[in-house]
Amino acid sequence: MDNPAPVQKPHPPIMIGGSGERVTLRLVARYAQFCNVSGDPETVRHRLEILREHCDRIGRPYDEVTRSNFATVIVGRNEAAVKEKRARLSDLIPENEALIGTPDQLIDTFQEYARAGVQYSIFRMPDWLDVEPVQLFAELVIPALANT
Repeated sequence: MDNPAPVQKPHPPIMIGGSGERVTLRLVARYAQFCNVSGDPETVRHRLEILREHCDRIGRPYDEVTRSNFATVIVGRNEAAVKEKRARLSDLIPENEALIGTPDQLIDTFQEYARAGVQYSIFRMPDWLDVEPVQLFAELVIPALANT
């Protein structure tokens, strides 16, 4: 019995996540439809420029690759809440991939990523079991970024 063929032609989109400039991003340029890198906005900008160079080298249009970044997001209603969460969740906060702040601060940060070339952000919220950060993000951050 044959397995069902994928609906997407020629295959489902492939995402390669990683920030290695010599190997991973070269593989993205050659094979992937999506990439997912990490780092602060300037680091991400640099990595996406490396991806562009790999695409140029093989003759692939850079815009054929959908570009995303990965981060941990912690949002607090105000500075006091951000400070409390930073302390309480410190064991769950990675050193270089955390976006922490009020909704307005996060909006500014995500706009920096967009200016760096990011089209999508993939993130985790370590306090997702608490509905408030999810609501803050959904009600304040997402609408502000809808046209970014």
